Amino acid sequence: YVYQVLIALFSIIIIAPLFEEILFRGLIMNEFLKIMRPWAAIVLQALFFGVAHFSIFQSSFAIVVGVILGIVYFKTQSIKSVAVCHGVFNFTAFFSEAVKDTQSAIIILVFGVVIAAISLFYIIGTYKSK
Repeated sequence: YVYQVLIALFSIIIIAPLFEEILFRGLIMNEFLKIMRPWAAIVLQALFFGVAHFSIFQSSFAIVVGVILGIVYFKTQSIKSVAVCHGVFNFTAFFSEAVKDTQSAIIILVFGVVIAAISLFYIIGTYKSK
């Protein structure tokens, strides 16, 4: 059972973010940027990202995350940066779903959002200064 959880965490926090960032920001968004304005490319790739998650609840959350990751990618041009942010989002979502009481889930989600926000500001600030 422990190995299954570890494999799931590895897949959710590392493999999926890398694959999805290469696909949605690295390939799809870069192609959109060739033919449209940045804001349109960011929103459109986020819609594709949301639809790819297949459920109404997860898709609506994924669209918002897709916009955030699109902005970070546009500012940094770094797949590594958005993959790390994506992994943080997935880590938070994984643990908020794993707990059984609502209060703990909310605490985990708020903590994850704060960590993600700090990470995003750090990443964008680092790339602006280069």
